Amino acid sequence: MLIGSFAETAAHGEMVINATNGAASLNALTMAGEANLADKILMDVSNPLDFANGFPPSLTVFGTDSLAEQMQRAFPSTKVVKTLNTVTARVMTHPLEVADGDHHVFVSGNEADAKAQVSELL
Repeated sequence: MLIGSFAETAAHGEMVINATNGAASLNALTMAGEANLADKILMDVSNPLDFANGFPPSLTVFGTDSLAEQMQRAFPSTKVVKTLNTVTARVMTHPLEVADGDHHVFVSGNEADAKAQVSELL
């Protein structure tokens, strides 16, 4: 069931969560539209994994660059915050299963206010 396009969804939301396959993230965000992402927080949980040669996957972005940095360059007016990409979906939905919920996650980005809002949400 299609609820809305990437662009319609991004225009509607106050905060956008990118949970797409990392290899497709920039394309999906382009379809969402730069104007629809402008001045919004983009919480990015994707990983740039390439499964083209099977398992284990390789990275599509590595070295001195990252997918989140590529997103920030592509959408300079968007507040990109990288988080939860080191956490499994099970832990995201059942955080109490790990040390009764007493754990920490990475939250990275250039905007202190955006990181604070994402941290509060988490």
